[in-house]
Amino acid sequence: MGTKTGSPGGSRANGVEAAEVVGTILRGMVALQPPCRLRDLEVATGIAAAKLHRYLVSMIATGLIRKSEDGSRYQFGLLAYSLAQAVQNATDFVSSIAPAAASLAQRVGESVGVALWISNSATVVRWFQGSNDLSVVLRPNARLGLTTSTTGRVFGAFLPREVTDQIVRQELASAPNGELTFDGVLRQFAAVRKSGVAVGRGTRVRGINSLSAPIFDRDNRIAACVTILGPEARLDVGDGGEAYREIVEVCNSLSAQLGALR
Repeated sequence: MGTKTGSPGGSRANGVEAAEVVGTILRGMVALQPPCRLRDLEVATGIAAAKLHRYLVSMIATGLIRKSEDGSRYQFGLLAYSLAQAVQNATDFVSSIAPAAASLAQRVGESVGVALWISNSATVVRWFQGSNDLSVVLRPNARLGLTTSTTGRVFGAFLPREVTDQIVRQELASAPNGELTFDGVLRQFAAVRKSGVAVGRGTRVRGINSLSAPIFDRDNRIAACVTILGPEARLDVGDGGEAYREIVEVCNSLSAQLGALR
């Protein structure tokens, strides 16, 4: 497997090459099943030993990897294990709420998504098909804006402002909308906090409605967001509608199961 040319850490059109090299090294280590030797990593990754060694030194400094006691081989470090544990915890959490989300999709007939806050973004990690033949879904691991989706609006409403303010400003700067201002977005967040539900009528895609509601953990922090997505001709998002009532009941029940006091 070859690496792309360019100086380590140099900028790329859509990212940073150094991060891609680190990813290549980690994938190589996974394939080799550590502990592994430098020359084996060179063969597995296609990265020259001299360059590989420089990256390994930095990866040791960050805790991603560590050397074996005799110094001849490389193993995963504490940070790598911490990341693996975080991923496992998130997977277990989503699995625990999956039955309720799947049941909700069947009852309302529309697609239901579960989103987590990952890397400063609202990210849909699971979709559950509704009972209708034609259901609307987003691509897997879709990252949704705080200002352009009801899922993002829920996270924006319940995450601390020190987390969300800069993201909101960046979104507004990159996609100017004369009708949407920073203060206007804050008012939207406040409305979600008051009602507990974000309502979208063609918010992200014209003709597609959505309802999003939060799940809270035992510390009363937002743990996830559940979203119902469907065509406006079928999905009634009014607060007196079945879908609105169902999503509130499901999210309140899941929050209570996690020990939230709200």
